[in-house]
Amino acid sequence: MAEVHELISGKWKLQIIAVVGNNHFSFRDIQKRIPGIRTRLLLKELRELTNRGLLNQIVTSCSDEKISYRLSAKACGLERVIDSVIDWHFNRFS
Repeated sequence: MAEVHELISGKWKLQIIAVVGNNHFSFRDIQKRIPGIRTRLLLKELRELTNRGLLNQIVTSCSDEKISYRLSAKACGLERVIDSVIDWHFNRFS
């Protein structure tokens, strides 16, 4: 259980995982979908999630390098957990 807590602890990590879901989102797309997160903090959280193997970074080689993020296979099972937490939140606080 401690390992799971270590992987997803922090104010923003679950929100980032929930936003990315089964999509490919750029940094800007993620930032737009999470009100209140600062640029520097989002960069840090994305880096940590990538280093922990929960997000994959996809680099598109075009004239300018574009980076997008998607959930890794390791994180795909977390979606059900996150959906349950979100449902619980809305049932409890709505």
